[in-house]
Amino acid sequence: WQPPTQQKQVAFGSGTTDANGQFNIDFEAQPDNAVNQWYKPVFSYNIEVDVADISGEVQSTTSSVAVGYHALNLSFGLPETIERKDLGQYKVTATNLSGKEQAVNVTIKVWTMKHPDRQFRQRKWGEPDQFLLTKKEHQSRFFYDPYKAEHDFRNWKRDRNMLDQKLNTGGTIKANLKPLSMLGAGRYLVEITAKDAFGTEVKQQQYYTLYGEDDGKTPLLT
Repeated sequence: WQPPTQQKQVAFGSGTTDANGQFNIDFEAQPDNAVNQWYKPVFSYNIEVDVADISGEVQSTTSSVAVGYHALNLSFGLPETIERKDLGQYKVTATNLSGKEQAVNVTIKVWTMKHPDRQFRQRKWGEPDQFLLTKKEHQSRFFYDPYKAEHDFRNWKRDRNMLDQKLNTGGTIKANLKPLSMLGAGRYLVEITAKDAFGTEVKQQQYYTLYGEDDGKTPLLT
């Protein structure tokens, strides 16, 4: 997710093709400064071209260019929920901003997470921006209701590093998570890091829930 941006025109002009009918378009890829670089936004620039031949007939076409503060996207073909016996090998894909696959070195780490000690009720209203009670007071009165966002697994703290694997995204090599099938049921964090062609670190986080059909209990309290 990233904040929405407003469309604006960044360049306009005219030119002449060469003898082969080819031409270059130069423009400054201006970012939207209202969007923090921390979000690693990708801006799409739509290019519209109208070409008139010697008879005055006009042909039009459009294209788009993706530009960002980084030059690499990472994805991991991992399901959100996995039965223990099905945990296996999964492909890591690296692409440039145009969607073309890239062969890069990646590091994959899997972490256990510190789960809450109780099951929270679903909020009946949004999270408040001001609090009249302290967290301790709230817990003593509303033990099963979240105080802030402790029910959201994305806010849980990582605990132990259970896998540290390095591989290259070229070819058919996949990340092997099968050795982690012996871990207990629960939510796990997968963190993938790599560097793009300009040395910028790119990080992708993904979560999965591990469970066993014979566990006799649900994998999560929340």
